[in-house]
Amino acid sequence: TFSSIRIRKLDLSHNKIELLNPRTLGNITQLEFLLLKSNKLNDKFSLNSFSTSLVELDLSGNLIRKIHRYMFSGLISLQKLFLSNNFIEEIDLDAFGIELSKLNRIQLNHNRLRTLKDSQFYNLKSLEYIYLQYNYIESINSKIFNGLFK
Repeated sequence: TFSSIRIRKLDLSHNKIELLNPRTLGNITQLEFLLLKSNKLNDKFSLNSFSTSLVELDLSGNLIRKIHRYMFSGLISLQKLFLSNNFIEEIDLDAFGIELSKLNRIQLNHNRLRTLKDSQFYNLKSLEYIYLQYNYIESINSKIFNGLFK
C-alpha cells in the first residue's frame, strides 16, 4: 500500500456518489482542487478536517438542503466554494467559521434560500464574491454583511 499519494486535482464530477468518507481519500496529500459536482451528496456530507491544503471545492449540482455548522471545518486553505444548483434552504449561523478566513468566493446561486441570518458571513474576512442569484430571498437584513470588511 502507498503511504501517501500526491494528487493536486481530483475530479469526481458527474457520478452517482452519495457518500464520501474522508478516510477514503485520507492518504491523498497536497490535494488542492476537489470537484464533486453533479453527484448525489446530501446534508450528511462532510469534509471535516479532510485536507488542510484544499483551495477549491465544487459541490454544485448535488442534493444538499442544509449547510451544517461543521460541514467545512478544518478546511483552512479553502478559497473557493461552489454550492450552486443544490436545494439549500438553510445555513447554520456558524457554518462558515473562522477556519474559512481565506475564503474569497462562495457561490450559493440556484438554491432555495429564503432568508440569511444576521452576520451570516461574519468570519469570512477575505470574501470578495458572493453569488446569491436565483434563490427565494425576499429581504436582506442590514447586518447580513457585518464583519466582511478587512
